[in-house]
Amino acid sequence: MPEPRRTRIVPEVDFEKNGTQHGFLRLFHSTHASAYGFIPIPIVVIRNGSGPTAFFLSGNHGDEYEGQVALCNLAKWLTPESDKRRLEAQCLKRWLEPDDIARFCVFLASDEASACTAQHYVVDAGWV
Repeated sequence: MPEPRRTRIVPEVDFEKNGTQHGFLRLFHSTHASAYGFIPIPIVVIRNGSGPTAFFLSGNHGDEYEGQVALCNLAKWLTPESDKRRLEAQCLKRWLEPDDIARFCVFLASDEASACTAQHYVVDAGWV
């Protein structure tokens, strides 16, 4: 296994731990305008075993707070328990993979989709 790269970013969360964790990525940065020595970047990690990973980021500067509020609400809504309920409620009893979306995009770009016009398609494994 290759040697991990050195970075100035240090996480307060354990990316291998199951469950929900809240914390910061500490970006070490020294400036005369701040006595902290690092820039805290908020992070929420929700893990439920192995599987696909999604990364959500919101702005953390100035007076723009809508992104942080939306991300906090999403983090409250997404839990390992709610993931299990969503999987049980959908028609296909598996999670979508990036390849599922890619295959659909290839279909839309192909000649087979030439008669598809002004339609709305939902690729969600039957989660309604």
